[in-house]
Amino acid sequence: MTGKVASIVFAGAWLIASSSAWSWTMDEGKVKFSETERNVCRLFEHDAAVVFLSRQEGYQLDFDDQFPPTLIQKRARANMISEASTIPIESDREKRREVGEKFTKRFLGKCFRFFYETDPEGRY
Repeated sequence: MTGKVASIVFAGAWLIASSSAWSWTMDEGKVKFSETERNVCRLFEHDAAVVFLSRQEGYQLDFDDQFPPTLIQKRARANMISEASTIPIESDREKRREVGEKFTKRFLGKCFRFFYETDPEGRY
């Protein structure tokens, strides 16, 4: 798991250095995000899962960061923690899984929406 997160972080660092990697496109009326954009959003999805499990299972919050989080990550995590605190703790394991999937997918969607709204198509 640590290796996977580290590679996503490295991909994110490479992404910042290589702006040409940040470019979603339209293909037959559908938005297609670059692999790098998808990897960055998966990192936020992972963080949302950590926050949700911490809340539901009573685990201590630990993101297992190999590198210091970026300012955007810190803000997103604070938002995740705030939203997770409003979700009732589910006693049924299946219900917890269902609610957790919705929670993580919501943050994944927010990440993609951010790219879509802030980075015009074909900008690079």
